Amino acid sequence: MKPLQQAEKTNIPDSSYMQVYDKTPGCQTDAFCFKVDFSVSLEHFIHAFFDSPIFRLERLLIRILTRKQAGLIQVKKLASGTEKTFAVWQVAKRSNREILMKVGTGPIRSWLAAYPDQEGRTSLYFGSAVLPTKGGKNGSQQVGFLFQATAWFHEFYSRLLLQSAAKNLAKHLA
Repeated sequence: MKPLQQAEKTNIPDSSYMQVYDKTPGCQTDAFCFKVDFSVSLEHFIHAFFDSPIFRLERLLIRILTRKQAGLIQVKKLASGTEKTFAVWQVAKRSNREILMKVGTGPIRSWLAAYPDQEGRTSLYFGSAVLPTKGGKNGSQQVGFLFQATAWFHEFYSRLLLQSAAKNLAKHLA
């Protein structure tokens, strides 16, 4: 197995669930890709992502701040598809290759996808969308100031999460 590379910012794949948000005026979207040299199912990717060392800290914070369960049992249920909620997220759409989740009734969406190729490699994707909210001048759509001010951190953290998940997968599957 080759050494792990870095997660790269990328375009949202044309046929993904995230395309609707990418085409929505005023919506902020991003996507990051990490290619691994082995085959990965969506179930394994979801498990590796939400149980990566980096995300375990976020699960702890979620549990403390929201009092919602975000333990390994909930990760396994989300990964297997037997549960439609995980901590603050609800599954909006799911297929055998991708999952789109929303945070309550708010404007935040999170997306994971695992696209295998013919050579046995897999492109792992993690993306986010922040839907525009009314509130601009003359009722125009806008994305919140807080999101814009912290975009640099979001990008850094997104890359870190995806790389941590890939490393977790390599440890268990490769």
